Amino acid sequence: MTHFPSYTLTPDHVLDARLADLVAGDNAQQAQLLWCLAEVDARTRYLALGHPSMYQFLVERHGMSEEVGIKRIRVSRLTRGLTYDTGGGVHG
Repeated sequence: MTHFPSYTLTPDHVLDARLADLVAGDNAQQAQLLWCLAEVDARTRYLALGHPSMYQFLVERHGMSEEVGIKRIRVSRLTRGLTYDTGGGVHG
């Protein structure tokens, strides 16, 4: 079970900084997820794992909602032909 901290007594400036850190981390994780999804899609790994489509793979195997699955597929397919550097930049 994951324990989440209480921010009730956290000073405003600390809370603001924590939020900024979490958002930056989430953005980086989402970028990595989309890059990975693009490669799974390009290799059609979902077929070898018993799913007839990338959509069904995300919804059935990974529990994404239908809407989130569709959006992530669309965005991950847009990443093809782009490069991502470790500094967080995307290049076309």
